[in-house]
Amino acid sequence: MRITRLLLVDDETNVLEGLRRLLRPLRGEWEVRTATSAVEALALLGEQPADVLITDMRMPVTDGGKLLALVKERNPSTVRIVLSGQTDHATALRVIPLAHQFLSKPCDPSDFIDTLRQIRDAIEALDDATVGGSLVGAVGWLPAAPAIRANLMEMLSDEDAALHRVGQVIETDPALATKFLQLTNSPFFGLRRRISSVVEATSYLGLGVTKSVVVACAATNGLLVRTPSFDAHAFQQRSAAVAHMARFIAPRHDQADDFFAAGLLHDIGTLLLASAMPARFEMISRAAAISGRKFAEEEQIAGGCAPHRRLGVYLMKLWGLPRPVVEAIANHPVAPTVEQKRLEAAEDESAAVDLDFIEAVGLGSKLEMWRARARELVDA
Repeated sequence: MRITRLLLVDDETNVLEGLRRLLRPLRGEWEVRTATSAVEALALLGEQPADVLITDMRMPVTDGGKLLALVKERNPSTVRIVLSGQTDHATALRVIPLAHQFLSKPCDPSDFIDTLRQIRDAIEALDDATVGGSLVGAVGWLPAAPAIRANLMEMLSDEDAALHRVGQVIETDPALATKFLQLTNSPFFGLRRRISSVVEATSYLGLGVTKSVVVACAATNGLLVRTPSFDAHAFQQRSAAVAHMARFIAPRHDQADDFFAAGLLHDIGTLLLASAMPARFEMISRAAAISGRKFAEEEQIAGGCAPHRRLGVYLMKLWGLPRPVVEAIANHPVAPTVEQKRLEAAEDESAAVDLDFIEAVGLGSKLEMWRARARELVDA
């Protein structure tokens, strides 16, 4: 992979020098430029685009929020990161539609390096600069199911709304769940552990911030899905059912949240494709309806773009979701540790299940119990 171009923006030169020193061991991977103002940053971007921009929020004349908005407009393919000492929730809510990740200042060096590596891995894994650029610029929110949005808005109109109940509704929708997990897993909010539970995430953020995020989502995502072939309600229902099934088969209680989140978001690439690339989604959907083949098969035949599963993994990495969840989403069509054998969730009795794999991992005795639970979820 080529050198990744990074632009650091902060009005404090000592901060910039500190970050330069921190990145010196990675100079074979990153080309680092610095700017002490938004004006200087925009001039540098005009001379040469950057793959990644990291900016402080509080700067004179043009602050970080305005810079992010201008970069999103002028250089939409640039990955945008906030690194700021302003950790109040109002600042976070202001930049949610503009930034892909949020870091606090002072930033733990390992958090900083890990964030950059994750972003570089995301770009490398997608291996499609044209598509990646369009997704970076286009996607600030994924569209929530309209019925879920309406339900939440009604719930949140009550000042005494039970936060855990609000979280339980949010965790049924992949788009909203992704946003809450993105926020609470960023160092910006100061939580020093990974969260995969959406109910826990909403509890941590509090009712005020939760309401603000839902309102912002409702205000900005109404125009994202414009393809008649995408059924938002069916997608939400199926995602929720897979999440509950994944939680059911989790071997340990402390893994249940990761399993649930991975199940809920396992097909997030479909939503991303329908949102950001509706013409392609419509073309493939129609071809699948005519041929009787699966969507993924028609996608492979069509070519010309990374498949929707890879697009979903790209966005989840870009947004900094928990690594176990992202890895599960990336690997759910296959079991990479057992000779790359295919393992697919059975949606009905006729669906193919790799029995050799099931037996190899010692779970053959549980298959009928899982089938029974799957039927309950489908019939619910």
